[in-house]
Parts: sequence; structure tokens; C-alpha cells
Amino acid sequence: MLKATDQAGSSASAVASIAIKPWAPDTPYLKAIKGAAPARAYAAYLEQRKAYAESPAFYLDCAGALLPIDKALGLRVLSNLAELKLDDAALLRAFAWRLGEAAELDRAVEVLERVRALRPEDPQSLRDLALVLADRMDRDRRTVDGVRAARLLNDVIVSEWPRFEEVEVVVLMELNRLLARLERLDPAVASKVDFVDSRLRKLLDIDVRIVMSWDADNTDIDLHVVEPSGEEAFYGHNLTTIGGHVSRDFTQGYGPEEYVLRRAMPGVYKIRCKYYGSSQQTLVGPATVAAVVITNYGRPNERRQTLTLRLDKVKEMVDIGEVTIGGGASAVTDAKPAPRVTRAMIESLTKGAERADVERQLGSPSRVERSGVTVLVYPTADGTEVRLGFGPALLWAREVFRGAERELTLR
Repeated sequence: MLKATDQAGSSASAVASIAIKPWAPDTPYLKAIKGAAPARAYAAYLEQRKAYAESPAFYLDCAGALLPIDKALGLRVLSNLAELKLDDAALLRAFAWRLGEAAELDRAVEVLERVRALRPEDPQSLRDLALVLADRMDRDRRTVDGVRAARLLNDVIVSEWPRFEEVEVVVLMELNRLLARLERLDPAVASKVDFVDSRLRKLLDIDVRIVMSWDADNTDIDLHVVEPSGEEAFYGHNLTTIGGHVSRDFTQGYGPEEYVLRRAMPGVYKIRCKYYGSSQQTLVGPATVAAVVITNYGRPNERRQTLTLRLDKVKEMVDIGEVTIGGGASAVTDAKPAPRVTRAMIESLTKGAERADVERQLGSPSRVERSGVTVLVYPTADGTEVRLGFGPALLWAREVFRGAERELTLR
């Protein structure tokens, strides 16, 4: 259980970008889907389903491949997991993580309620549910979700978890971030959250936070971060010269393990995980990992990306992605700002339009991402972002608010 203490905060911001490496497992069915043209990807899935219809891992993997191309089709594939009616906590956790990636927060909450009922002895069951409730609070401005999420996180902090000592250290950061967001949303409601010990209440905002969780019990997976200097942070070297810190090593399952850095030096931070092995097989294979990369954690300009991947080779070191930190605010002073678009401008676009035509209409994007499809990202006039998926023609448009996405209508 965490002892009451104080933490320092800061209002500075890092100029940062996140690049998540697309997961490319060596499975025949994913090779078939990824090898097909975007318009034929679902047909390729249907063909492969003839051989893999009874495999939960098949639906989890295929949904991950199809969601960036066509969200509706990806969710249709993912729904097969619900139809299997399996009360397996590991499978349900992975199912909920995929739903969260697709911004299907209501369904993710329902699934994680089942996980909590199945595994009430695990602090991760409370934490997973709380984090999705917090995201739904941001999306729907529902303070009741925020209060419940705060109570769940506080329960993790004040309770004893013999198998997961120091899990409360990771959760404390998340609770204080949630309370800050609740305060911005409705100060009157936030003032009534009096069940949190005042000695534990202090927002710790930092330049970089990387959090890794996995679905399997009795499983050891380790987070590694290689800093721009070449110094590597991991459980065996958990405090680096520039202040990068890795949390306690959980060898019995689930995580979370985190890397935090309050003041980042400029350069590239390489994120990796190492799969040491498992004594428990799940319905979706040895382990499914969810990695969340966050820059400017706890600040108004916070950014995050999530990757869900499965590990199947013991002793395997997997590259998850990179965070590039610029040289401070001066590094972008002379940069031409990306145009700010409106929802009306996006909804006037035609599905199937060529990328060049879209850029002529909207201007150059703030950044370009590639993860199976090419994604152009534009800031909006009201402070959110819009993501446009191309494969190579325009496939979809989604608005992003605090990591949650919602589909926009195209002509």
C-alpha cells in the first residue's frame, strides 16, 4: 500500500512526436489480409475464416488488421469474440483493449465489468475499468464516470496486493491525472471527491510516460527504453543518468510496468519489450500486450498512441515504437503551422478521393502516419484532431479527442 507523500509538478512542455511500429506477426491469415488490396481485405478475411473460425486469436488479430482500413468491418470481426461467449479473463481483456483502440468505449466498459467480476483479486481489473471510464468521461463529459474511475483507482492505491507490490505507484499518477481532468470539467463535482487522501493529491506532469500491460497471469514481460544517449532503462537498470525511471518488475503477470521521464533530452527514445516466458497459456496465445506511449503527460497538450500486439516467441525482444523529442519550443518557432480544419470541411470530402485532391482542399497535414494505411492528421479549429485514412484513396475520417476516436461522415 502506498504511503502518503508529496510530488513535484511542472507546466513545461516537450515538443514531441510518437511513431508506433505496426505489428506484423508471422501468421498465414494476416499475411493474406495484408497482402490484399484494401478493398479486398475483408474478402481475404472471409476466406481465411474457413480454416480458423474456432480460434479467438484469429478474430483478435484480423480485427487489428482491418480496423485501420474500415472501422465498421474491423468491429464486425471483433464482435465474433463476444459471440463465442467465453468467460476467459485474458481473452476479455484483449477484447476490451481492441475496443478501446477503436474508441468503442461503451462496449469496452461492459467487457471490463465482466473481467472485474471474474478476477476481483487482481488490481489490474479495477485499473483497466477505471481508465476506460476516464476516457469516456473525456468523450461524453460525464462526471459520474470520472468519479467512479477515481474511486476504483483509489481502491487500488489503499488496498493490499501481495502479488503486485508497488502497483499503487503507477496508479497514483493516473489518479492524479484523472482528478486534474475532472477539475477542469466540473470543479464542483471534483471538490466532492473527498475519499482520496489529500496527502496523495498532486499532479505530476512529465515529458514522457510509457506504460505496458499484458493479459496473461504467471507471465513475465519487461519494458525496455533506449534513450538518445544510448543508455537503456529496464528492470535491471531502472534509473538512468537523465532521470528515466522504470517501475517495479512484475514477473507473475499483467503489469503495468512504466517508464517515466520528467525532463526529456532531445532525440529518439526507442521502446521495446522482452517476453521472458509464461507458465500459463491463454485462449489467444502466450500473451497479448497493450503498450501506451504518452508525451506531455498530464498537460493540456498531452498526446498518446496505443498498440496491441501478441507475443509468441520466448526470449523475443520486440520493437514497439519510438518517441522523438525536439529541442524545445524554439525548435518549431519558424515552422509553418498546419491549417486548422472544421468538421464541415471534412464532411465535404468524398470517400474515394485521391490524396492530392484532399491536400489541395485542406492544405498540408500536421503529420503523416503509416500503420497499414496512410493517415493524414489535421488539427481542428476547436482544438481536437482529425485523422484521414488512405489506402491509397480516402477510406475514412475520424475525429480524435483525448485518444478516443469517432467516425465522421464523408460524402
